[in-house]
Amino acid sequence: MGLFDSFKTNRKTFARRVERALRSAGLSEGLEYDEESFCFRGEQTSINLENVYQEFRSLPRGERQSVIASVVQTVGTMKEELPDSWEAARDTVMPVVRSQAYYHLFSLQLRLEGSEQRMQPRHLIADAVAVDIALDRESSIAILPEGTLADWEISFDEALDHAVSNLRRRSGQPMEELQGGLFSGQWGDSYDSSRILIPDLLYRHKVKGNPVVMAPVRDWLLLTGDRDEGGLAAMAELAAEALEHSRWVTFQMLRHTDAGWDLFAPPNPAAATLRRLQLKERATDYNQQKEILDAIHERDGREVFVPSFIGIADEESGETLSTCFCVLGVENLIPEVDTVSFADPLAAPDENADIEPLAWQEAVARLGELVQPVEELWPPRHRLEPVEPGSEPARRLLQTRS
Repeated sequence: MGLFDSFKTNRKTFARRVERALRSAGLSEGLEYDEESFCFRGEQTSINLENVYQEFRSLPRGERQSVIASVVQTVGTMKEELPDSWEAARDTVMPVVRSQAYYHLFSLQLRLEGSEQRMQPRHLIADAVAVDIALDRESSIAILPEGTLADWEISFDEALDHAVSNLRRRSGQPMEELQGGLFSGQWGDSYDSSRILIPDLLYRHKVKGNPVVMAPVRDWLLLTGDRDEGGLAAMAELAAEALEHSRWVTFQMLRHTDAGWDLFAPPNPAAATLRRLQLKERATDYNQQKEILDAIHERDGREVFVPSFIGIADEESGETLSTCFCVLGVENLIPEVDTVSFADPLAAPDENADIEPLAWQEAVARLGELVQPVEELWPPRHRLEPVEPGSEPARRLLQTRS
C-alpha cells in the first residue's frame, strides 16, 4: 500500500470515528458520508471534515478526542432551530473575527459539493480580517446563515452594534501584562480576538504610542504599542506559537489610530518574524485552495493547471521568497507570488531549467490582457489564458538566463 493509499485510509478511519460519535449522540440520522468530498451530508446540512481532520492530526493522541467532540457539538448546533425573531436572539448574538480565507475556502468547498450557497465576508477590518455575527450557545458558536438578519428585519450594522455591546458586558477584566508594555487577553471565552472591536478596551492599557494588536488564533489577543520595538518583537515571537494550532485568524499586526484600524509594518526584528509567519499562513491558505480547485476541475472535466504556492524562508536573515511554476499551453490560475517561472511542455527538461524566473509585476506586464484577476478567489489568483508554445507571448516569458 502506497503513501497516498495510507493517507486515504487514515481519512476514512477519522470519518468512521466521527460517524460512531455522531451515532452515540443520536445525531447520525439523515447524514451520509461522502468520501470523495470528505464530508457528511444531510438534507440541509454539510459538514466538511478537512480542517478538523488536520487539527486532529496536529494534536497529541491524548487530546485528539476533543476534536471529535467538537464535530459532534457542531452537528448538534446545526440541527438546532434558529430563533424565529431578532427579539428572541438579541441577547445571544456575539461578534466573531475570522480570516478572509475562512470564508472563501468554505464557499469553494460548497461549490465542490454542488451547493449554490456561498459564504462571503460581511465586513472587513483593514482588509485583513472579516467580522461576522454568531449565536453564542452553551456548547458552540454558530455563525448566522446568509439571509437570517433579513428574515429578522434588522441590518448587519445594527445587529453588529448590539453584538459588540453584548461582548463589552463580558470584557470588564483587564488584559494581563506579560512584560512591560506587552499584554495578553485572559478572558478565555472564545471571543478574545473579537475584542479588537472594542478599541477603548485597548486604550485602558499603558502602551508606547498607538495600540498594535495581533490575533493569531480566535482565543488569543496580544497588545503592545507602535513605538515599542521590544514589545513588537516579543509579540511577534509569541504569535509564532500559534503555528501549532490549525485555525488561524491572521498573522498581520493591526494598529488603531484616530482614523481606525490599519495594517502595521513593524521594524526588525519583529518584521522578520512576521514575514516568516505570514509566508506560512499564505502557503497554507493557497494550498488548501489548490486542493479544492483541483477537485472541482477534475469533477467538471476541465483542463486547468493550478500552480502550488511555494514559500522559502531563510531562518537566519528572516528574508522570504514566494514563487510558483506555470505551464504553457493550458489555462493557469496563478497565485500572487514574488517570482513566477514558466515551462514549455514541449521543451527538454534542461531547456526549461535555464528559463529565467520573472518578478510578479514583470510577468503581469509581459502577459498584458492574457492574465486577469479572478474576483471570487481569496487568497487571490489570476487567470492566465492558454499561451501556445512558440507564440510571441511565449517567447516573452521564456527568456533564458544570460
